[in-house]
Amino acid sequence: MKKISLLITFLFVSYSVFSQNNLTYGIKAGLNFTGFRTDNGTNSDFLGLNIGGIAKMDLNKTFGLQGEFNLNSKGGTYLFPLTPNNPEIKLTYINLPILLKVHITRKFNFELGPEFGFLLEQKAKLNGETFEIDDVPSFDMSLNAGLSYEFEKGIFIQGRYGYGLTELFEDRDYKNSCISLSLGYFFK
Repeated sequence: MKKISLLITFLFVSYSVFSQNNLTYGIKAGLNFTGFRTDNGTNSDFLGLNIGGIAKMDLNKTFGLQGEFNLNSKGGTYLFPLTPNNPEIKLTYINLPILLKVHITRKFNFELGPEFGFLLEQKAKLNGETFEIDDVPSFDMSLNAGLSYEFEKGIFIQGRYGYGLTELFEDRDYKNSCISLSLGYFFK
């Protein structure tokens, strides 16, 4: 129920904020370099995809807001102590980042904000076999920071790091860690 309330609040705020005249829509796609962050470091060994839609609004010459609706694949290796075989975990999310954009120059931006993730699919692969798993939480939250550059004619690139805040497994302190590189287009 809490997740549904959060989603409804996000949609209402997004509609209220983005129902202005200076709203720009776009699409994007790219690669995710992901792993699970632990107290002992990050095992970044999973390559995933991201694809989604963007709505941005400039508040003034210095600040703007950006909301996104993305499909992301994330994952990593679940490490068992003292065993050579460790399953590769693949997690597919619908992610909703809400970002504050700081316009460093007219085309170069710093982006910062929370990302709310809703789990669609969770699979593990071990010794060539793929199977469903069910112990990953259905909600994931991250703090995102990144840079974007907007070229002429609506094309843009983004680089972003997602620092996972949600513990993914009960018996391990694993959290998502994701570097995303994307190419997109704003409809002008």
